[in-house]
Amino acid sequence: MKTLNVDNILDKGLQDEDSLTQDEKMIYVVAYFESISDMEGWDHFFTYSMEWYPLLIKILKLAGDFSSTKIIQDYKTHLKELGVAFNAQDIDTFLTKAPNEYYSSCVDWREKFSNSAEQRWQLIIRYFKTLNIRLET
Repeated sequence: MKTLNVDNILDKGLQDEDSLTQDEKMIYVVAYFESISDMEGWDHFFTYSMEWYPLLIKILKLAGDFSSTKIIQDYKTHLKELGVAFNAQDIDTFLTKAPNEYYSSCVDWREKFSNSAEQRWQLIIRYFKTLNIRLET
């Protein structure tokens, strides 16, 4: 059984995303999303790393993590209800013009996502085990 370490993959991807294997990319995108959300804020991923969004959703669904996908879907629905298209430019434009009241009244998507981290990684570990890969977190 092959072993992959999440922290090592995150470091490798931060240095050179193109050097990641397909399996590593799926692990990287989740770890990167969590990390960037904690450091830069939830919206940062969607305004600066939206190209990773399809892979993020893919791995969460493959792992059966419907709690995390629902949080992201709720965020997407929230933006749609505000008339914001779900693309990096429109999200960024909206956020730069949003009043302070928006930020103080907005759902804390990052906290919701963080609260489901333990379950998320258990599901991802279980998924990778089916691929004969042992995942170290």
